[in-house]
Amino acid sequence: LLVSTQRTLTIGPSDGTFVEAPAPIAPATIADGAPVTISYDLTGVRKLNKPQLVVSTVGHWNPVLAPLFTAGYTVDLTDPTGTITLPASAFHGGAGLYGIGIAQDSNSIKPIYGEFAAVRVGGDLASGRPDAPTLSTGATFGHTATVSRAAPRFALRYDVSDVRHAAGAELEISAPAPTLWNAENTFTNANGDGRDQDGVNTGSVLYQPLPRRSGTASLDALALGLPTSMDYNVRVLPTDRSGNVVGQASPSSQLVVNDGLVPGGGTVDSFGIAGRDSVAGVHDASGSSLLPYRPATGSYGTALAHDADPASRFEVIGVDASAHRALVLRYTLASTSRDVQTFDTRSGRLVASSTVDGAQYQVLGGRVDPVRHRGALLAWHQPDRADTVLPVDLATGTLGAPVPADAAGVTPGKYTAIDVDPSTGLFYLAHVGASWICFFGGAANVAAVNLDSDTVTPSGSVSACATGFAADGIGAQVYQATYRSVSVNILGTTGLAAISADTLAPGNSYAVRQELNLGFAVDGPNHTALLVFNSPTPRAVFGAVGGLLTDSNSSGQVQEVDTATGAVTKTLIGFNFQSGFGGSYNPSAERSVQLDPSTRTGWTYAPGGAQITQFSY
Repeated sequence: LLVSTQRTLTIGPSDGTFVEAPAPIAPATIADGAPVTISYDLTGVRKLNKPQLVVSTVGHWNPVLAPLFTAGYTVDLTDPTGTITLPASAFHGGAGLYGIGIAQDSNSIKPIYGEFAAVRVGGDLASGRPDAPTLSTGATFGHTATVSRAAPRFALRYDVSDVRHAAGAELEISAPAPTLWNAENTFTNANGDGRDQDGVNTGSVLYQPLPRRSGTASLDALALGLPTSMDYNVRVLPTDRSGNVVGQASPSSQLVVNDGLVPGGGTVDSFGIAGRDSVAGVHDASGSSLLPYRPATGSYGTALAHDADPASRFEVIGVDASAHRALVLRYTLASTSRDVQTFDTRSGRLVASSTVDGAQYQVLGGRVDPVRHRGALLAWHQPDRADTVLPVDLATGTLGAPVPADAAGVTPGKYTAIDVDPSTGLFYLAHVGASWICFFGGAANVAAVNLDSDTVTPSGSVSACATGFAADGIGAQVYQATYRSVSVNILGTTGLAAISADTLAPGNSYAVRQELNLGFAVDGPNHTALLVFNSPTPRAVFGAVGGLLTDSNSSGQVQEVDTATGAVTKTLIGFNFQSGFGGSYNPSAERSVQLDPSTRTGWTYAPGGAQITQFSY
C-alpha cells in the first residue's frame, strides 16, 4: 500500500448499552497506506466481555446489513479508554469500503457489536473508473451472456482508455454464484484497486491481462477453466505499462456458464454416466422422463420413456455401456412398489419391466456390474426388514432369486448403501447414517455379497460413523467416509477409512477436515477419493452446531484426497449443493458423484438440479 496522511476517528459511549460509532456516519476517506488513529471510550458501557476494536473486511462494513460479518482485523481493548493506531495492513483488502466499530462481547458464538463507522480507503475518483465490459455470444453486446458446454465461446468488449495513465487492462472473473446465501454478485471489493482476494471470502477465479486499452477479446469459458453450471461477474481494471492498476475496477457484467439445462425447465432426479449410453431421469410439469444424455455437450435426446403422472419418477440405478443397457426404477411418490425396468440405450426399447411389490420389499437402491452384465438391488424384506439383495439379469431384464444378506446376529435393516467392484464382481453393503454425535465402531457394518455363490460375508468391527461408502473398483479396498464428533457443540471431523476388499478387515484411517461431508466417490485406479462439502471449512466455535461460516461467497467444495496417504491434494470450488444434491430417491444409496477415472472427470448435481455439472479433478 502507498503512504499517505493520518486520520483520527473517535468512538465513545452511548446510553451504556452499546457503543456509538465515530462521527460523522458518512464515510471518511483514507488514502491507501495511511494509518488511522482511533480514540475510544467504554466508560459506563455494561456487559463488556473481552471487548475488541474491529475492522471489517472490504465491502462488508456493517454487521447488521448482511447475514454474515467477519472481523478482518481486531485489537483487544484492555483499558476502558485509550487511543489505538491502526496500521495500513488492517485494511488488507485494498481500496474499498470498510467499517470500524467495537465488539462489546467478542467471546460469544456471535459477537455483540456496537455501531460501525464507514470509511473509504484509497481508490481513484469516479473519473478513474471505466465502464463495465459488455459480453456477446452473437452480434449483439450487452451486460449479460449465457454460454454452455456445447457452445462455450463468448466475446468481451472493453474500453479503459478514458482512465488517466491507462495503457492496458486486467480481466477479472468473480467467485462463482449463486452462493449459499443466494447472492449473485460475488465481488467484495467494488471500486477496488486490485484483485478481489481478501483472504477471508472466496476470491475471483480468474485474473489475466488484456493486451490494449480497448478492444474485443474472443474467449472460451471452458478453456478459461471456469467451473460450470454457475454464474459469474466480469469486470476490468485499468493498468499502466507495468501492469499496475491505475484506477478503480469497473462495474460488472454477468456471465452464465451452463453445462446443459434440462429441456422444458425440468429437474434432474438421477443420472447414469456411461459415455454415449448415459441417461438421466428428469421431471417437469408434464410428468417424468428417461432421457439419453450426452456428457460431452450437456445435451439431451428423445425420451426413452415418459410418464404423464406428475408424481412419477425414474431412478437410474446404472448403465452397462458395453451391453447398451440401463437399469432403472420407475415409481410414483405415493406408492411403495417399484417397477424394475431395463432399457436398450441404442434403440430406446424397453427390454423388460418387473414390479417389486412394496408390501414384500422396500427397494433402497442398487448398482450395475458392467463386466458381468448384471445388476443388484438392496431391499428390506417386509415386514421384518431383513436385508436382501435382488439380482437383475441385464440381458433379459429379469429378476433373480432373492439373496438374504443378514449373517447370523446381524440386525435386520442394518444396510442402507450398496456398491459394486466390477473387477471382482462382488457387491458390497454398508451401514451409512452418521449423526452429529458419533465416535464408535461396530461389527458387520459392511458386508460382501457374492452373487455367483449366493454367499454373504460380514465385516468385523468397523466404523459406525459412515457418511458414505464406495468400492475402489480395482479389488483392493472399500472405503468409508466418516464423521466423528463427541458433542453437537464441537465441530466434528470428516475422515477416510479403508477396509480390505478381500477380508473386510479395517485398514488405515485418515482425518480429512472439520465439517460433515455430503457425498463421496472413489477413483481406485488413480488412488483418489472425492469428498463433497456444502461449504468452505466453517469456523469451529463451541456451541455452534456445524460451525460458523465466515466466507460471504461460500459455495460447495469437493476435496480431493490421496487414498494412500490421506493427504488433501486439491480443493475444487464452484458448486452449490444447497438445493438439489443427492437426488430424490435415497441419498444414502444413490451415486450423487460419478467418476470416469480414465479422464479424471466427475459429474454431480447442479444448483436446484437444473442440470448435471461436469468437472475435472
